[in-house]
Amino acid sequence: MSAMNGGEKMATEQTQLQPSARADVARPMTKIGEFRGVLDQMKPQIKMALPRHLDPDRMLRIVLTTVQRTPKLLDCTKESLLGCIVSCAQLGLEPDGLLGHAYLIPFFNSRKNVTECQLIVGYKGLRKLAMQSGEVSSISARVVHEKDDFDYEYGLNEKLRHVPSDAEDPGKVTYAYAIFRLKDGGHHFDVMTAREINRIRDNSQGYKRDKNSSPWTQNYDEMAKKTAFRRASKMAPASIDDRTAKAFALDDRAEQGLPQDIGDGISITAPEDEDQSAGPPIDATEAPAKEFVMSTLAQRKQLAKDAKSARVSEDDVSGWYKKKSLDELSFDDANDAAKRLAEVIAGEGIK
Repeated sequence: MSAMNGGEKMATEQTQLQPSARADVARPMTKIGEFRGVLDQMKPQIKMALPRHLDPDRMLRIVLTTVQRTPKLLDCTKESLLGCIVSCAQLGLEPDGLLGHAYLIPFFNSRKNVTECQLIVGYKGLRKLAMQSGEVSSISARVVHEKDDFDYEYGLNEKLRHVPSDAEDPGKVTYAYAIFRLKDGGHHFDVMTAREINRIRDNSQGYKRDKNSSPWTQNYDEMAKKTAFRRASKMAPASIDDRTAKAFALDDRAEQGLPQDIGDGISITAPEDEDQSAGPPIDATEAPAKEFVMSTLAQRKQLAKDAKSARVSEDDVSGWYKKKSLDELSFDDANDAAKRLAEVIAGEGIK
């Protein structure tokens, strides 16, 4: 009888423990479960934002996998995380860091005391968008290591030769370059030294704040190729569509630690840090009235052409907006400059 009572007591204790154990198992799934529900609610919006050839269900699965791989994303504000997801959909890029198209990175905003999500577009994502311009037949980018056979030359007889080393350890990265091949048979390439690349990396606000979670630390080669691609694209004679321009704007603002506002009702707030080595904070009275969105390559090419027709130097045009070159003009300033140059050409403006 007492043995039976002991068995009953043990069974009762196990029964009492089971709900608690089940609760412990379910508790870690609470956040991801809630997030899954939010994604389901957002499916119509994501479907509208995606290009027609992309499947919204696939996008949602990739987002869910990415968040499960980086649980800290669930600590981000809902507005910033969902804003990044919708922006990925608008660009037609999958936010899976393994593919190198785009990265969702959590940053702690010390000023607001919250964690926010930031969207970083990778080299392969930028390449994919640029290929859709219709003028480019292929784009390639490579990193060069110390033991590689590498030689290049600019000028009237441009050349670039790169034979990768077959050594198990090819050495440190010394250069990165990007090549644009055009459908008309032409080409353009640009080479960057490791020193130039690292200078850009070191000035990136995201890298300054958290080196461990930065794509620069996780995938240096891809970021180096993206940096070379970005610089080469400024001179490549190829048009850049709206989505590519948005991706460039996102990238610029992420590196500068500015709000990633790319329009279309989506505002992604990038983290700000009071202890930034980039310089003192801008006083509110000096802050620009409009958000900076980078001018497109097509705009800058047209401005250079119009400036030549108007017999105005490019430096004078950029000087109208207190910039050193046309490459630094915003989208709005470039539009304004085009109007002013048209007036000069028509003889109605001041040269």
